[in-house]
Amino acid sequence: MHRFASSRGGGATREYWAPLRAREIAIVVGVMSPAVGPEPFGFVGFGEALAMLSLQEHLDNVVVAQAGEVSAFRARNLVLLGGPDLNAATRFAMLGGQVPVRFGYDPVQLCVEEDAAYTPVFRSGRLARDYGFVARVPSPFADECTAVLLVGIFGAATLAAARLAASADGTASMMSVNGGRCLTVFSVDVDRSGEIAAPKIERIWALGETSA
Repeated sequence: MHRFASSRGGGATREYWAPLRAREIAIVVGVMSPAVGPEPFGFVGFGEALAMLSLQEHLDNVVVAQAGEVSAFRARNLVLLGGPDLNAATRFAMLGGQVPVRFGYDPVQLCVEEDAAYTPVFRSGRLARDYGFVARVPSPFADECTAVLLVGIFGAATLAAARLAASADGTASMMSVNGGRCLTVFSVDVDRSGEIAAPKIERIWALGETSA
């Protein structure tokens, strides 16, 4: 069984991840190659790679799979890492309507239904604030499984999503809404050296029915 290491996280963190720990887990990533080119947080896939390392500090014996391989792991609970442009599994989950989020591109924004739009902040040409979301939903590939989506507009927020989902304060806030089956939008500041601050939750929406 995959579980949080006993020295990591608090009760809320373990409780948030409990539906995933009930069976084997696959972390599903999209394109993670410097050859794709740069983005505001380094090369494409850099934030996702750091996020994956952050998750592996907390989850034991997970399988890491490319999005194109997800059908082979559909019987596992899933962590979908990165946005829909690079991760086809994330795109499929978002198109399924379980997560009421879309990305705008002119300007670049993270939009939640008609309620809110979040636009990254740039200062002197560098990324200063990014936005992303964490969502726990039924897996789009198997009804009996669970998926957690960790998504940023850019790589900074994808990394921050992983850290938020592994933090005691973040998971306590998420567990307080619909038992953790929710959409959590957050912001994260990026300093001049590229270091990210602790993510700040902007708003949480309940998703679907309360989990049993």
